[in-house]
Amino acid sequence: MRAMQQPRFPAKAALALAVVLLAALVLIPLAACGDEEEGGTPGATPTAAATETATPAANPGASTPGVTDSEIIIGGYLPLTGITGPVYKMLGDAARAYVSYVNEELGGVCGRTVVLKMYDDRDSEDGGLEAARRLVEEDKVFAVALSTRYAAMDYLNEEGVPHLCSMNVSEKFSRDPQKYRWVTQGIPSYRTVAWNMAEWISEEHPGKKVAALWPNDENGREGLAGLQDALDPSINELVADESVELTAIDVRPQMLRLKNSGAEVLAIFTNIAQTAQALKMAERLDWHPALPAFYGNADALLFQYVSPEAAEGLITFHAFKMPDWTDDPAVAEHHRILAQYGGPTPGIFTIFIQIMGEIIVESLNRCCDNLTRECVMDANRSFRNWRSELLYPGMYLNTSETDLRFLQGGPGMQVVLEDGKPKWEVYREEPYYFFLEGEE
Repeated sequence: MRAMQQPRFPAKAALALAVVLLAALVLIPLAACGDEEEGGTPGATPTAAATETATPAANPGASTPGVTDSEIIIGGYLPLTGITGPVYKMLGDAARAYVSYVNEELGGVCGRTVVLKMYDDRDSEDGGLEAARRLVEEDKVFAVALSTRYAAMDYLNEEGVPHLCSMNVSEKFSRDPQKYRWVTQGIPSYRTVAWNMAEWISEEHPGKKVAALWPNDENGREGLAGLQDALDPSINELVADESVELTAIDVRPQMLRLKNSGAEVLAIFTNIAQTAQALKMAERLDWHPALPAFYGNADALLFQYVSPEAAEGLITFHAFKMPDWTDDPAVAEHHRILAQYGGPTPGIFTIFIQIMGEIIVESLNRCCDNLTRECVMDANRSFRNWRSELLYPGMYLNTSETDLRFLQGGPGMQVVLEDGKPKWEVYREEPYYFFLEGEE
């Protein structure tokens, strides 16, 4: 995430949501759902939604799919069933709750009700492509959000359908913004996470050996490659790495080998469930490395599965306010919206969903007099020092024709103990960044 603050991380040295086993730990009951659910589209916080809602012109966008005088239709597809179903259903429910808030309390967008059509992608590339085709060819959606699949994103890009704030964590799209003209990336990639980790390691633990624990999938491999590229071996040597299958519930063998490598820093790319297992195992092995971790672990949920002592010192890098900071007005409002409109329990991912929703509504509001796909795509790729009140103070969003990433880093957050209880606290306010090649 780019900010008004000036980063210290130079160009070369300078959320997906890999939460597969979280479903088993969260114990969220999987509600039955059909292959289509309707609601609204994500929107904006009270401050971020300050853009005045315009009255529709005579008939702007009349020939644009998904736009009528009364509605704007947005599509989405997520793995709503299967082992990851409860987690992704939580994200969909958060989006629907926020949509309801936008429609009920903000009067919709551009004088229109926003409708969200969502399908189950069956946790597969084929399912995602099928869902995307259905949204475009049958439902005639205006744009797509809340989606991750590679094949579907390629299809949407080829069809010229805006894919706003993608939740895909690969840099395939951000590395080629000219080819992927119709895509923006909402969630930080694993490579971004890796470079932020590397900056922190080199600054805080120079000379120490580094190990990595990563999920055995494309995202995990990208994170490991990013760490290998970002670490300066003359400062910090990467001495070991271990992969873990997405369905694994025991990481003892990996953790034992990582400890035996002599590493003093452990970079963790796994989801909350596996991170909890790793932290407990490190405690049992009496191993106390420094612990930079994937931002998806930055949730109080982690504390339900590990002792305070095991979690103490864990570091993540992201620019969101924490969901338990309920003294903050924006976080309190987030809680109210989810409670009033049937949303899930607030967490780090519901905060993310609302921020992305605010971005989408802002993009639509900028095009009220010209509700076309081209206009909203141009708007989505031209944010300048824009912020949500759910971002950490001083953090702003910027995108451009050559940089389509909304979230690229942020302040360091650390688990600390207060009266023996763990909580997330800001470690360093100055943001950590990952720049694309050639950026300053």
